[in-house]
Amino acid sequence: MRKNVIIIIFVGMIMSSNFNPALARVVSPIPALKCVQIELNSLGFDAGNNDGILQQKTIKASKDYIEWVKNKDVDFSLPPLDIKNAQIWCDVILKNSSLKT
Repeated sequence: MRKNVIIIIFVGMIMSSNFNPALARVVSPIPALKCVQIELNSLGFDAGNNDGILQQKTIKASKDYIEWVKNKDVDFSLPPLDIKNAQIWCDVILKNSSLKT
């Protein structure tokens, strides 16, 4: 009987308009992305929490950083930030930390 109640509740949650199984995912922090967030925040860009999770604030801060670097007349470019290239971003920001001034 108890299993049936649990199954009914679970099915009800799935059928609910607020539940989208396509959006359900496990999010794990990425150390390189945390590095990017720390560095962007230290430069004054609002990258959100230093939690290693790619969210809208981090994406916006990375775009703002790219524009800021263009105005510094520095000869390097970065691809749009994503979880696959976060280590590249971290390395480039750290290498160019002299831009802080």
